[in-house]
Amino acid sequence: MTEVEEPTKIIMKTIDEEFPRTNKYINDMGFDARTLARRANEMKQLEKDYPTLTPAMLEMAWNFCEITPQEEHDKIINGKLWENQKPKNRVLGGTSNSMGVYTKEEYERDNLINLPHVLGHIKD
Repeated sequence: MTEVEEPTKIIMKTIDEEFPRTNKYINDMGFDARTLARRANEMKQLEKDYPTLTPAMLEMAWNFCEITPQEEHDKIINGKLWENQKPKNRVLGGTSNSMGVYTKEEYERDNLINLPHVLGHIKD
């Protein structure tokens, strides 16, 4: 007796059902609907005013201004806390004297290392 296999089921799903989008907007700041609508309008204007900045940077600045009290804004502006900060002292390049190419004679002459000893030949 042979077993009868069930026919393969065809499942019809839309692409959004099969692969849920991960880039949907999440209101992680907890803004209400009115604030979100104001934000959308102001973001459009900010994108026109600052075309060289990315939308993510503009959104971050808008969020900061929205959740930070006005006294903090005044403190930052009047104290010039974000202006003329000294750059960090960083190594931006240069050369290193950690390696050199020597001939055998130069190597032995500069007495960097006892070459025969390294090669397994012990000098008496």
